[in-house]
Amino acid sequence: MTAARKLQHAPTAPQVLREEIYQIGRQIDRRLGNRPGTAERGIYFWLWPPDSLNDLGVLARLHADAIEFLHDLTTTPKETP
Repeated sequence: MTAARKLQHAPTAPQVLREEIYQIGRQIDRRLGNRPGTAERGIYFWLWPPDSLNDLGVLARLHADAIEFLHDLTTTPKETP
């Protein structure tokens, strides 16, 4: 196999953001005890499926919102009843 065949294309910016949103969603699901994929569907809500979304501005805002939610989830003390 030649070196050229081993090369892979670098992911595009939308692909990177979609992957990061997916990973953030997995962390949110684990922390909340959700079924896998629940948070990711919630993050995209009206924009499902995520593979069809390529607008960097929209993806960046969704990414920021997901990070903010995860941060709040991990740093805000839980209230006891």
